[in-house]
Amino acid sequence: CKNEKGEFTEAGRTSDTAGMHITDLMSETEYTFRVVAYDELGNRGTASETFAIKTQKDEIAPAIKRFLPTDSVFSTKIPLSISAEDNIKLKSLALSYSYDKTDEKKWTEIAVLDSKSSSKTDTFGYDFDVTKLPEGEIFIKAEITDASGNAGNACISTYKIDRTAPA
Repeated sequence: CKNEKGEFTEAGRTSDTAGMHITDLMSETEYTFRVVAYDELGNRGTASETFAIKTQKDEIAPAIKRFLPTDSVFSTKIPLSISAEDNIKLKSLALSYSYDKTDEKKWTEIAVLDSKSSSKTDTFGYDFDVTKLPEGEIFIKAEITDASGNAGNACISTYKIDRTAPA
């Protein structure tokens, strides 16, 4: 496969089939390939003519697989950990909060975290400082987006902020 520098790098090897399934390609991207055969002693044959393929548009949304901690009580910070996956590559996770108990909640952004992973899965960690927020029930929403712009279903967890000592 030809890289950004115009150099060919190995995309894979096979010795028992006439074709190859190449994974981890980005959607809507053109890739240029060539085929090189080797004999049993490792002698390299002549490279084929180059050929190009363009991958299809990614229309599969990513999914949040785990949202921690489970519903609980906190006084100073909520140590959030959200795991997500996609069929190609994750882009970012948006976190927001609301005190509104109605179905039509008004959300306030906490942070947008970029995926640091080049794989199909990632775990996002964020310590949400709640020391300046009022006590009471709080909802935290996580929304995941993939590299193609597809958005997964939002996940909402409920927590309680309590800094009042027992009487």
